Amino acid sequence: MASFVDTNILIYALVADEKSSADKVEIARRLVSNLSRSGELVLSAQVLGEFSINAMRKGSPPLTMEQTLARVTELRRQRIIPVDDSLVEKALQRMQQSRISYWDAQIVEAAIRSGASILYTEDLHNGTVYDGVEIRNPFV
Repeated sequence: MASFVDTNILIYALVADEKSSADKVEIARRLVSNLSRSGELVLSAQVLGEFSINAMRKGSPPLTMEQTLARVTELRRQRIIPVDDSLVEKALQRMQQSRISYWDAQIVEAAIRSGASILYTEDLHNGTVYDGVEIRNPFV
């Protein structure tokens, strides 16, 4: 069963710092590791971009460009959903229909496109279902 992972979960799993909750870091690391090993981890190009920028800004210390590239290279081994014009259009429709931010709508639409049954994020309401994709906050 494919599962889509949002940027915030990757940040906890791969760029933990002393300000991060130890519980969240452990949960995120276990989740990403298990999904990756089982071949069920799905990301989008948007998530890779957001991860890269945030890894170089929010880490304590921030990741270097080389460290970020190494992590992105590892993540690219997973299934990556591209962001194209039709996904943008779907995200705009989702934004209007569901009253969520554009960026969250794009994540939701990428998860739907991927065929994932779960979208792991802490940015959306836990338990909400969008066209068969359940939002799950792994920290709840």
